[in-house]
Amino acid sequence: MKLCFKLFFLLIVCISKNAAAQHIGFHGKIDLSTYIGFDKISIPVNIKIIQQHTDNIELYAESQIMKVDSGGNYFMMIGNGKNSEGNVDSIIWSDGSFFLQISSIETNKFEETIPLRIPTLINPENTEGIISDTENKGFGKFSINKSSTKTPKKITFDLSTNYVNLDYPADTYPIYRHYEWFDIDGDGNGNSFMLTYSDKTTHEFWQSSKRIGHVKLYAQPFQDLIINDLSHNIDFELTKPQKVKNLSIDYAIKSPFTLIYLIEW
Repeated sequence: MKLCFKLFFLLIVCISKNAAAQHIGFHGKIDLSTYIGFDKISIPVNIKIIQQHTDNIELYAESQIMKVDSGGNYFMMIGNGKNSEGNVDSIIWSDGSFFLQISSIETNKFEETIPLRIPTLINPENTEGIISDTENKGFGKFSINKSSTKTPKKITFDLSTNYVNLDYPADTYPIYRHYEWFDIDGDGNGNSFMLTYSDKTTHEFWQSSKRIGHVKLYAQPFQDLIINDLSHNIDFELTKPQKVKNLSIDYAIKSPFTLIYLIEW
């Protein structure tokens, strides 16, 4: 099953090197008990993407506005700010650990460093496999037996599927998504990083979530990939795909799908 991991690595390297310009949709969360008064305000921030080697390397930097809601949630499209260093689309995500550093510009009250990606370690305890859509449904709930009493440190999924123009079913287009969900502190809520190089899409990151990612090509996602339970087995779900309209044309996910997974304990 080490072939699965090799496929992960080769695919992420190839798509990183051949990508068009990319942004990152960053879904973050502030602990409002720590940063009192930060809800419902707009905060000018500096953003840096740091690559961790023996020394930390600053790969990208920009400034923009972070808008926080009453629950401490915020969203930023990294790549849309005022750029001061580097390009998001030149980052080779397979090469090591990456962190996002956010700090407020006008005051020193807010500064956080958030893990964006940690590398997968090859060891005999890893669980690998392939899930195929044998029923040709295009969605479903799945369970992977736990080979350890520990909570997974990292779960990697590679999803291959297709979407179709419903008015012209012969117009079918391939979709590939690479998802990495990792739980450093073992509390069951992890950070999730999704890589995509389809046209009109962006990479996506969710902080402290059981959401692994989604399949999205236009304004709304077709379907979601989410973790339901980690207590006994690893139970997750690829939700039933929704029809999406774009420029008066209806699109939908076309089954079957294939999911390649790797779990690090």
